[in-house]
Amino acid sequence: MIAYTNVLGNNVPLMLIFPRISFKEDILKSAPHESIGCALPSGWSNVNNFPKCLKHFISREKPNENEKLLLIPDNHESHITVDGLTLAKDNGIILRKLPPHSSHKLQSLHESIFSPYETFYNTACAGWLQSRPGKPVTIYDVPEIAG
Repeated sequence: MIAYTNVLGNNVPLMLIFPRISFKEDILKSAPHESIGCALPSGWSNVNNFPKCLKHFISREKPNENEKLLLIPDNHESHITVDGLTLAKDNGIILRKLPPHSSHKLQSLHESIFSPYETFYNTACAGWLQSRPGKPVTIYDVPEIAG
């Protein structure tokens, strides 16, 4: 999952990354409104999908040369690519990466948003499984649970 949020608590709809070779839109049928998705064999973000994530952010937040936005990604290698940096610069986004091995100290989103979200997701997953005895969670169920 790629998530964007700001200091006011507003967010951009999710980008969900599925561990698959090809992406099918029907995977998102129960995803939160306006979420997008992609498929990568590893299921992890990489340099190829960061521009897609950035375009999603740009389409929602509409930064420009006169109204620039500061975007602070974590230190994942996929966030610093020529395509990503060019796209950010051309659209009024200032990228400031966190120093390596510091996100636990400097990235307040981990404690305030992502850690509680992980707890919420695990609770939602357990509830989903309890309400459907014997049915395993599939890749098609993840967007609904994430929502």
